[in-house]
Amino acid sequence: MNNYNRESRVIHPPVKLDKIDLMERKEDYYLAASRQVPYKKTDVIIEAFLTMPTKKLIVTGDGPMLKELKRLAGNAENIQILGHVTEEKLRSLMGKAKAFINASFEDFGISPIEALASGTPVIGYAKGGLLETTEENKSAVYFRNQNALAIADAIHLFEKTKLDKAEELRKSVEIFNRDNFRSHFKEAVNSCLAG
Repeated sequence: MNNYNRESRVIHPPVKLDKIDLMERKEDYYLAASRQVPYKKTDVIIEAFLTMPTKKLIVTGDGPMLKELKRLAGNAENIQILGHVTEEKLRSLMGKAKAFINASFEDFGISPIEALASGTPVIGYAKGGLLETTEENKSAVYFRNQNALAIADAIHLFEKTKLDKAEELRKSVEIFNRDNFRSHFKEAVNSCLAG
């Protein structure tokens, strides 16, 4: 790192890929799943879908913004806000979604990796960890501004773009499995002890 004049090595946290089933058959909806707090930008995703009444959005996750998000969605028939769901239900929704939408800036972001592991591509904000874990026009379509118009444009682009197949999406995130994490962590510790 520049501040400490030392080399640094990033070891990404492990993702429980063995707990995620690959699902190749998709249904006609998009998924936004996160803790419902301001920086996750779920409100902006909902605003985008309010401008696209023929496209369905399912939102999962609990948090202090949940009531506000339900108010924002109002009676929109294309937006379903489920709140908290079980891990099993979330995995099922994630695996069957056309795409997973991530509108927040994340240092790493485990949910997009879980989506890819289930064979679901990502539509995401082109900043932070998402750029390390996805590849534009292969596993993801990016938007560069956190606003409804940019998200709507990315969804329209996604529907015209041929991304990798479900099996290839899963392979693209296999490097984040627990065995690789253990190996890299052990290697880093041994390197520190030796040096």
